[in-house]
Amino acid sequence: MLKGLVAWWGRNPVAGNLLMIFCAIAGVFSFNQMEKEFWPAGRGDGVSINAVWPGASPEDMESQVVVRIEEATADLDNVDWVRSRSGEGYGWVNIQADPGTDVDAMTAEVRSRVESISGLPQGMEPISVARQVGRNWSIIIGVHGNAPERTLRDTAERLRDRISLLPGGANTIVVGVRRPEVSIEVSEASLQAYGLTFDDVARAVRSSSLNIGAGSVRTADGNFQLQARNLADTELDFENIVVRQTSEGGAVLLGDVATINDGFQDTNLYSRMNGEPSALIALQTADRFNIWDTNKALQEALAEFRGEMPAGVQITTIYNETEDYDALLGILFQNAAQGFFLIFVLLLLTLHPKVAFWATLGVMTAFAGSFFILPYVGVSLNFMSVFGFLLVLGIMVDDAIIVGEAVYERAEQGHSGADAAIFATQLVLKPLVASVFVTMIAFSPMMMLEGDVRQFTRAISLVVMSTLVFSLIESLIILPAHLAHVTKPNPQGDSLSARLMRVQQKCAHSVIWVAQNVHGPLVRAAVKARYLTWAIFAGVMVLSIGLMVSGRVKQTFMPEVEGDFMQATITLPQTTPFSRMEQVAEQLDAARRALEQETADVAVEDRNTGHMSRGVVRSWSQSIEENSIRAYVGLTPPETRSHLRSRQITERLEALLGEVPDADEISFSLTGSGAPSIDIALMGENKDDLEAAVEELKARLLQFSDVTSVRDSQDAANEELQFQLLPGAEQLGITLGDLTRQVRQAYFGEEVQRLPREGDDVRVYVRYPRDDRRTLESLGSFRIRTNDGREVPLASVATWEFAPGVTGLDRRQRMSSILVTADLVNAEARQNIMRTLDNEFWPGFESRFATVSRRAIGEAEGQAEFFENLMRLMMLAFAGIYFLLAVTFRSYAQPAMILCVIPFAIVGALIGHLIFGTSFALFSWLGMIAAIGVVVNDNVVLVDRCNQIRGYFALRRKGVGAPLLTEEGQEVDLHEIAGPNGETYQILPLAADYEAHEEFIRESARSNFAAGPIAVHRAADMRWDAPDQRERGEELEGLGFQIMRVRPDVGITEASVSRFRQIFLTSVTEFVGTSPMILEKAAIVQFLKPMVLSLAFGVLLCMPATLILTPAFYMIGVDLKRIGGGLFSFYARLYGRRGNKLAAAE
Repeated sequence: MLKGLVAWWGRNPVAGNLLMIFCAIAGVFSFNQMEKEFWPAGRGDGVSINAVWPGASPEDMESQVVVRIEEATADLDNVDWVRSRSGEGYGWVNIQADPGTDVDAMTAEVRSRVESISGLPQGMEPISVARQVGRNWSIIIGVHGNAPERTLRDTAERLRDRISLLPGGANTIVVGVRRPEVSIEVSEASLQAYGLTFDDVARAVRSSSLNIGAGSVRTADGNFQLQARNLADTELDFENIVVRQTSEGGAVLLGDVATINDGFQDTNLYSRMNGEPSALIALQTADRFNIWDTNKALQEALAEFRGEMPAGVQITTIYNETEDYDALLGILFQNAAQGFFLIFVLLLLTLHPKVAFWATLGVMTAFAGSFFILPYVGVSLNFMSVFGFLLVLGIMVDDAIIVGEAVYERAEQGHSGADAAIFATQLVLKPLVASVFVTMIAFSPMMMLEGDVRQFTRAISLVVMSTLVFSLIESLIILPAHLAHVTKPNPQGDSLSARLMRVQQKCAHSVIWVAQNVHGPLVRAAVKARYLTWAIFAGVMVLSIGLMVSGRVKQTFMPEVEGDFMQATITLPQTTPFSRMEQVAEQLDAARRALEQETADVAVEDRNTGHMSRGVVRSWSQSIEENSIRAYVGLTPPETRSHLRSRQITERLEALLGEVPDADEISFSLTGSGAPSIDIALMGENKDDLEAAVEELKARLLQFSDVTSVRDSQDAANEELQFQLLPGAEQLGITLGDLTRQVRQAYFGEEVQRLPREGDDVRVYVRYPRDDRRTLESLGSFRIRTNDGREVPLASVATWEFAPGVTGLDRRQRMSSILVTADLVNAEARQNIMRTLDNEFWPGFESRFATVSRRAIGEAEGQAEFFENLMRLMMLAFAGIYFLLAVTFRSYAQPAMILCVIPFAIVGALIGHLIFGTSFALFSWLGMIAAIGVVVNDNVVLVDRCNQIRGYFALRRKGVGAPLLTEEGQEVDLHEIAGPNGETYQILPLAADYEAHEEFIRESARSNFAAGPIAVHRAADMRWDAPDQRERGEELEGLGFQIMRVRPDVGITEASVSRFRQIFLTSVTEFVGTSPMILEKAAIVQFLKPMVLSLAFGVLLCMPATLILTPAFYMIGVDLKRIGGGLFSFYARLYGRRGNKLAAAE
């Protein structure tokens, strides 16, 4: 069927040209239709539950909310793991689903169960339940200036609202601002002077400040709504609220007893940009996103909005992903153009100008056409899909090279025209189709990986598969018609074209010369000393793997690469006052200013602002979040400061920062994910065992030289005041509940109202003045109000003392958990430490703490899950590859022989990483998988060629035996070969893809086939090699034919020599096609350079393994087959004789 399809298209060049044009147009159309985003918006396999209970302690949040949510969802099906955390006023539960689960249905089920929970604490906000969705901050804008906080916030929110209306801007958020809040502040003195309580004030606000409907009245004049509209909104409105009527007929107003502060949430805020107060606006990616359209609309909106800004306020673009995206596509098309040009030049020098032109044009057509199906399978044009294209650039040319080389080989033999092109294509049809499917199977595990990594690897897999499909279509259907005009070169004459053709032919023939005069003797020696050859290659493989085991090639999961972004983090103890946090923040900002001055000579123009950068610093945004100070730093592009690497900048900034003696952690990261660390969660219900296990683990981690510090999630807990009632307090009608409620009213506040104001839900609290809330001395004057109206000093009914508290409580798998974190010198140390723990520490640990379980989380967990999934899926992929090859070659042994070369892809990958000093990371493995696909393809071509050479054929002298007739009684037209002594031989192939080697036949005919490259067989011997051809062989033997085939050592050697050019070209073009990306200096490329190194060097180093080791393996297989056949024959004869003796005895 496929041969007929190739023949039809090969004879219809018009159809082929139209199909080529269609592929190009369809690809361009789909390119314009694709979503364009730098990172894909990840829809996670989990459900997130968030609860807010203002003022609640972590213990109360855990026991009264989080545990109840866990119990309500305990019997959910398809749950992988559950994690929760309870903090001051908040709690969350994350439920991770098993792969393949309908997460939307699970989210709906969780929402239903959470809503059915009864008896939750009063004062809680509605619990939110949503599917986890990871959205990338695509564009970050800073609103900054020496202006009031309200001005900055209002400006940021107005801009946010405007951006939200733009295409792709619906998920825009504002960060670094405080929520509006009205604080009704009543001092203890005012409460005593007017005989009031917090309940009195709260009741007055609730009863007077309201908008409420009172129904409607139907009259003859119409219907009228009855409304009370007295909702206070301004400070004056609140001040005029009547708290109490006096006996003299007067009134005590709220303004008489309280101060109204219409301001912001009572939290500490520190957000600076370039030293000025700021607010940040983050445009997050949408479900359907085109970064070009969004950015164009955004720039127009910003230009218009700048004219409306208040005085003293500026807008600065901190980060615009459009720049990185444009650079990404520029790298894609630049590398594609360079790769196509280099491939064209290489094919031009080694094959034929027409072959080079049409093969390169065909690859470009396949590249364009590969965009066609991507929008319909949910693949956007993003970071990973672009690098999928870069990865496959070298692979996709293999098909065109194989077809082009086969057609050119026929042309060198004097065959040309459509029939010759079709015949040559049909000869390589089987290995071509098999190799494409092998590569697709090799990439399929990337599409089925579990976890967050799947959203990235799936895009690569689909891009590769799409490209390979169009490459196969182009090579089998379009290219043969174009190569029908390839003829044997005739570089005669003195014209310029003839002289150029002679130069080209010298280059082309040099490859053949190397194959015949260098590679030929080498492979013959390797086949002859096959066991020594195997030992040498095995030794090289062991030495190469030793590079990784010994640490010469470092290993990590996500490497730290040269980039243009840095994150600085300083973590202080939880009990650190905010004033100290501000001091450290100013210390970090001073280090920033010193760095800017030192590097002023390498300043460049900032593309975001159009102004010059401040040294190596393009932007600097700094904030305080809880007990951490974070700075997000945009650096100048690495290519503009070749003598100053990003790691040197972080080290210098750390030196300029100086000592921070009370810091728990100081880290400077170039990946944005913090300093490299090991995170291990210990879980258990026995608190004492859990805490003892944590201390033992921390002590062991500190023994590693690559560990800089160790901490746990409860190391730096806040101290808390614990109240105890004195004897006799209850006789006054005071309970511990009353005490804590009134203390909470004073120091946290009681929410009495929410005001709808310009889209905000403004909370109104009644509480103590700010100064009283910020000091413990006010507890000395605090009064407890009893139900009968008495005021009792707090100190007379209760005592209080400091005690250790917690800032947060973790739970995993519905058990208490403590997280242990070890900061590392570098990410490469992680794997060695984890291996040592697995071998030397965990076995004893588990026996000592049977009630404690553990789980590595963070990058260590991701690394373990990735390799576990990858190894399982790769085993299935190898099984699929073996099945496909076994069916293709009709052999059990040949596929195994082909797969034995795969480890040398690892050897090449390791050597490539060693040469460039790059750590072996996640994407190194993905590149190695791609290399495996190419390596298997080359071996398929080689083994298929050997099978063609060694196919069985029947031979007889002309005139010997009866004529061979067809079923219709007509004489079969046999291929004839002139012998060395004038005789004529008739040949009839038994194998469908057999290609006769007349020189081998003539050489063997000189000795009457007693010696030489051809071996004579009997049809009875074909039961193992070709059982489907045995009957035909027996029939031909009766007509005077002899059954023959090429000897195995000659066949595999000839196959290696004849396919040298194909394998050389596919390997070298793969390396050449990816070399522009290997040499690329742009920061955006560095992240995936390990993948390209694995692919390029894996393919390049596997070329000698394919051309030399595979022939040696082939002959070792022949030896094993001979030994197995001899043993079988021996035992068959042995037991046959015994059977005959028994039969005679009977």
